[in-house]
Amino acid sequence: MPGLLGVRHAAEAGHRAVAAAVDAAMSGASEDERRAAVEHQLHQDVSAEAWAKARRREEIPTAAEAAALCRARAERAARQART
Repeated sequence: MPGLLGVRHAAEAGHRAVAAAVDAAMSGASEDERRAAVEHQLHQDVSAEAWAKARRREEIPTAAEAAALCRARAERAARQART
C-alpha cells in the first residue's frame, strides 16, 4: 500500500517540523515540556484539519440535493419561458 506509506511519511515530516519549531521556541524548556508542547500542537493541527473537512462536506450538496436543485431551476426556467 504505497498510498498509506506516503501518508505516514508526510505525517512524520509534519511531526518533525512541529518538533523543530517547538525546540527553537522553547530552547530552555525540559524535554517533557517540549514533548507536551509538540503533542498539543499536533492535536490542534489535527483538530483544525478535521473541522475544515467537516465544513467542506457540509458545503458540498449531496447528489439528491443537487438533482433537486437542477430540477427546480429547470422548472423555473420553463415557467419563465412560457410567460
